[in-house]
Amino acid sequence: MTVVIQALEVAAVDAYCWLHKGASLFAEDVVIRNDDKKCIELCAAYLDVFEENNVTAVVVMDGRKLQEKIVNENRARARDENLCTGLQLWNENRRDEAARFLKQGANVSTKMALELIKLCRERHITYIVAPFEADAQIAFLQQNGFVDIAISEDSDLLVYRCDQLKIRQILRFDEEFAINVENFG
Repeated sequence: MTVVIQALEVAAVDAYCWLHKGASLFAEDVVIRNDDKKCIELCAAYLDVFEENNVTAVVVMDGRKLQEKIVNENRARARDENLCTGLQLWNENRRDEAARFLKQGANVSTKMALELIKLCRERHITYIVAPFEADAQIAFLQQNGFVDIAISEDSDLLVYRCDQLKIRQILRFDEEFAINVENFG
């Protein structure tokens, strides 16, 4: 299904999806060089697409971690193991092998989040640091009419019953699909 976001809509976006994608795509820069510049450039490119399509972005970022989420602990453990393996392989000069593990081990740092906030301030883009996870905040904004649509790169927002959810897999606005939760009964 192809859906084009209408001009002049306000869209809440889960910024950590962008940051995680950047950390994975540019893992060597993030992990080895401690350089998040390309991650922030990726976020800037996403924001450019919003602007080019007359969509107002509301950038929503995760706040504190939920203590009850065991899944996060498992993900963090796996990420740490991948990072250690990747660094070991990198130090052994096995760069191609290391790259795969570094991509899986790269993580979003507080510095990255602060750089994205700085970018939003420079561009006068509204941003929100959610009390906990961005998903619940985005759902609140959408369900209460503060934004027209919710945009994410995963399906977590379905749990919160966002009425208009667009799952983004790529940067272009003409290749996406929309989910209307009313169809789920």
